[in-house]
Amino acid sequence: MLQKSDSLWETTSVQNLIRYAPSGAYFARFRAGGKIIRQNLETTVFSVAKQRLPEEMRKHRAIQESATAFANGKMTVADAGQAYLCKLEANVSLKPRTKGYYRMLFDFVQRSWPGLNETDVRKISERDCETWLLKYQNRYAPTVVNNSIKVLRDVLQEAVRSGARFNNPASDLSRVRVRGKLKLVITRKMVSTILGDSASGSSLLVAWLSCHLLTGIPWLGSGAETIKAIECQMRQDGWFFDDIVLQLEMAGIERRCACSVKSHPVFEKSGAPIDFARAVWQQWFSDTESSFQRGRDCLALVASQHEPEIREAWFGLTETARAASPETLAARKDLRR
Repeated sequence: MLQKSDSLWETTSVQNLIRYAPSGAYFARFRAGGKIIRQNLETTVFSVAKQRLPEEMRKHRAIQESATAFANGKMTVADAGQAYLCKLEANVSLKPRTKGYYRMLFDFVQRSWPGLNETDVRKISERDCETWLLKYQNRYAPTVVNNSIKVLRDVLQEAVRSGARFNNPASDLSRVRVRGKLKLVITRKMVSTILGDSASGSSLLVAWLSCHLLTGIPWLGSGAETIKAIECQMRQDGWFFDDIVLQLEMAGIERRCACSVKSHPVFEKSGAPIDFARAVWQQWFSDTESSFQRGRDCLALVASQHEPEIREAWFGLTETARAASPETLAARKDLRR
């Protein structure tokens, strides 16, 4: 219980959740292993703190349970893995996506090694690790294998740090050789050579997109999404931009991009063509559940190259739009002319 005289701390309606009044930050306050733990939840928003509280308590209590298990004379790989995952989550230098990748690799290791979780860490030998690697490297790509070796080492190293065993049996596992990747850039010239000079602009675009679909190369360069499917003439499914609809994917997240394809420049000094603007608003307010989803999908206009001054004006407008909130942008009189 918090002392009533301690005016710096405020209780909340949620058990084990308190607020530090001077900063407004929320803290978790709970008992683990006979000790009172007070952990900053790194937020001043009550709803966010409420969501983070159970996970924070789970991590600390899992570490305590692992220490208790070792004190009782046994530490399993599952115990060491739990300690590894807790440290992984607490590592602020790693991005959430990187943490998710390492969690996935640990899951791969567990699935590929039957009975690993229940095994006493003292009973795992170097030969056991070599036998696992021999089978594992035949199932996954070299980069996945090498990163999985690192994860296994880090998990078993937790057993060494806790004193459950003297050495790390995975320390001498050899990394798999990674062959250099073939870099390929698909250009308009390459596609034109295949289709011929008489091919229309839309045909060239579809061919260019199809090359990226077949090769798996991100369509807008490194770090962009890959194309999973290409569909055409999709108005019957509720798409007002129905020339081409792309199904895109990156890091397991999928969305669709509807493209309107024009063979000539469409933007003028006075702004966007009225039919384009009308189609954008029709799509935005469409009620068709099977098509455009706000906040996920995107709309694109593909056209011939514009004059330099029009391109500069358009890019200037988009940069202004990115830097401003929707409310601020709508209030700008110079953008409504």
